[in-house]
Amino acid sequence: MKNLIRIILLCGALAVQFSLSGCGGGGGGAGGVVQGSEVAAPTSLANKVTPVNSYSLSLDQLGLLTADTFLTESTNTGGFVMRAADAARMVNGSSEGDVFRIDITDQTQITTGVSYPIGLNSNSPCAIVFPDGENTSLPTTSGSITFSSFGTHNGDVVAGVFDVKVGDTYEETGSFQFVLNN
Repeated sequence: MKNLIRIILLCGALAVQFSLSGCGGGGGGAGGVVQGSEVAAPTSLANKVTPVNSYSLSLDQLGLLTADTFLTESTNTGGFVMRAADAARMVNGSSEGDVFRIDITDQTQITTGVSYPIGLNSNSPCAIVFPDGENTSLPTTSGSITFSSFGTHNGDVVAGVFDVKVGDTYEETGSFQFVLNN
């Protein structure tokens, strides 16, 4: 009886070994990380370090363009705008080449480590805007943004993560890091 149990255990171990030998080698399929300025291996956002002046999307249901230009601009309301854009599509400062934009409407209310609501009817000090290519924007209906670094002067780094729903259908999840130059 002991020999029969040993044979069954050995056969089971060999079966597991053969069935798993084809796993883990990669493979095709959509997914991974879309990177604004550098390509990086897919990882969770919690462990991700985004290079300066870049963004990384771990979920991109809109099929966003890849940005190669990162701009920050002061606004007349005392806030600022961070734009990730495709330089070849930008025309006379319009938002046509924008991939996405983060608007900080009240910089005095931003605190690192705090999750701010994003979406319709939110009283958040910031917003995320996804242009639709026709100088209008798709509505960001819900979600949140959290800043891991925040500053307001030239050379300060503004960084964080976001997870938002755009319109009724699309979800965008990513991280960003801008150096202010306004």
